[in-house]
Amino acid sequence: MNKIWDKENNQLFLLLIFCFVTVYYLPVIISRVVFMGFLLFMLRTKKDYFWLAWFFILNDAPGLLFSSSASGAYRLPLYSFGKGFSFGFQELFIIVYLYKMISQKQRLNFVFKKHFIWFFSFGAGMILFSMMLGMSLKLGH
Repeated sequence: MNKIWDKENNQLFLLLIFCFVTVYYLPVIISRVVFMGFLLFMLRTKKDYFWLAWFFILNDAPGLLFSSSASGAYRLPLYSFGKGFSFGFQELFIIVYLYKMISQKQRLNFVFKKHFIWFFSFGAGMILFSMMLGMSLKLGH
């Protein structure tokens, strides 16, 4: 077996154990700081595949770990930036990776670029057409 593969599997397993201890046994403020540190570290690393795999495992909530419970406790950190303006860790993770992708110096050869342009153009057209029919972007009743 490949030694790098084993090393990264062990690192991922230890990182998941560290996250479990951080989320379930440490105060919420420390959990927020640790997960914010992960976001800052992800900006600088070249091992995007490792952090994406870690994120997918956390987000999938194996055995209901790192997920909300029936009592309403939010397991992964929730960051508030003022009244009514907060982000969960998942949203911040996606924002960090979108920023990282957009700020790359080299252009990506994205196979589905034309399809995405059509998809977003259709979505924008549907929003404009819906507004002409009297619909609004206001949520709720």
